[in-house]
Amino acid sequence: MTAVILTLILLPIAALHIAWGFGYWWPIRDEAALTRAVLGNRGATEMPSALACALVALALITAVWWIWFALPVMGLGLWRVGLGLMAAIFVARGAISYVPASYAPAFVKEPPEQPFDRLNRRYYSPLCLLVGAGFAIILLKGAL
Repeated sequence: MTAVILTLILLPIAALHIAWGFGYWWPIRDEAALTRAVLGNRGATEMPSALACALVALALITAVWWIWFALPVMGLGLWRVGLGLMAAIFVARGAISYVPASYAPAFVKEPPEQPFDRLNRRYYSPLCLLVGAGFAIILLKGAL
């Protein structure tokens, strides 16, 4: 069940990144406003390149593939390592939003722009924590 839930979360997000890569600005039609909502970099007015969007989509699709198909291909040990890495990546992505600015990593030069900061704390980061927990559950259960 956890695998199904993760699939139902990650594949639509991958599809959204593919749409953005093709210049389909959804759910906000204005590219600059969408950029502020999903990227949050100060002063940014353009969405990331098609290649960057495709790479994010590929990573998300690979995560879903890993859940369902990597075990027989990679073996139990490597499958578990992959699940652990994905759990760690998603949890770290989710948790970093709640780190006080004084402890922020060096690559965070300035706080994110609104509305990204608000959306990130309310939706994006909790979703990343949930997905990371899902990967951890699959890892700990050892089966789908």
